[in-house]
Amino acid sequence: MVKRARTNHWISRVFAVVMFMPLLSVTTVSADPTLQTIDYYVQHRSLVPSMDGQIAQLYLREKVRQATLSGTESFEGRVVLFISGSYIPAEVAFDFNIDSYSWMAFLAAEGFDTFAIDITGHGRSTRPHAMNDPCNLADDNRLAVGLPLESCEPSYPYRINTVDSEWADINRVVDYIRELRGVSKLSLVGWSTGGLRAGGFAAKYPEKIDRLVLFEPSYTRSLPSDPPPQPPKEAGMRAFTGSAQSEGWLRQVKCSDQYDPAIDKLVWSETIKSDAVGASWGDGIVRGPRTARWFWNKDAANGSNTPVLLLVGDHDNPFVDRALKLYEDSGADDKVIAYIACASHFAQYESSRNYLFDASLQWLRDVSVNGVKNGRIRIGE
Repeated sequence: MVKRARTNHWISRVFAVVMFMPLLSVTTVSADPTLQTIDYYVQHRSLVPSMDGQIAQLYLREKVRQATLSGTESFEGRVVLFISGSYIPAEVAFDFNIDSYSWMAFLAAEGFDTFAIDITGHGRSTRPHAMNDPCNLADDNRLAVGLPLESCEPSYPYRINTVDSEWADINRVVDYIRELRGVSKLSLVGWSTGGLRAGGFAAKYPEKIDRLVLFEPSYTRSLPSDPPPQPPKEAGMRAFTGSAQSEGWLRQVKCSDQYDPAIDKLVWSETIKSDAVGASWGDGIVRGPRTARWFWNKDAANGSNTPVLLLVGDHDNPFVDRALKLYEDSGADDKVIAYIACASHFAQYESSRNYLFDASLQWLRDVSVNGVKNGRIRIGE
């Protein structure tokens, strides 16, 4: 059964209906006639605590050359899954179809079969019903985004996602892609919090992962190895605004030709389209679930030997320090940290983006960047 992918989201009262529906997909042709864009919804019995075992629809985008799909060559070593961070949906983070800003299209043109996932609570994937209650935002967050601050009790007083529920989402999609393309392994590209998800997943499931590219990865050496015995009570989600995005981005702009400010507005306008409910709150927000995190710490990083490329904009503090710590802690023999000149946390939208894209291509293809397999380098100068 094939249906057009839409931006409306499933809520708990329809889970019983969709539970037995087949995977939904739609194929569209991109501006580049050699590339195809295929959107899927992959069903998954969720481990998100607030969803209580209900079925989630996980949005998955594919970007691939028609010749790659129709060729007889094996897909082994050529399949890549992108994983986004806190609030920008996968299709905006990695397939931003303005001029030459699509990272997925860049790799797809080189013969890779690229996919990108929205984790539960993000983008076009199912948003848990607890995210529909503004009282599940922290008071200061509600005030900052223009919501009334009258006292209200949260309906779900815990973090909505856990890192285990996110890894379960990824595992479902990884297995789906492995079966779809007949491969034993695929590679992961993670941005920001997506870097934490990708790195931890590779440490847990090394038999399924070929190579890692972690761009501006979130990493904390001291995370606990195990979940807490009882979840602490705290705000379940965060609200993100276009003004906060602009202010944070501008603080990292240090070069005269680093970026086009109009791109910032386009990124936000495309992002907020993914959250019709949040767009109606206050001055217009994008909702993001807060996630309880554990495991991906110094010991886990040291125990992982998946080849890893760490990419970080040299203006992006504190992520520069986090990436360096992860480089030092990684147990991989093949590991490179690449500092991108004149770049921020949003480098895929900046003038340095081709250095970012090309470094990822080299790593995924050759397990080296500019001939370096282990070490620290600078690119974009």
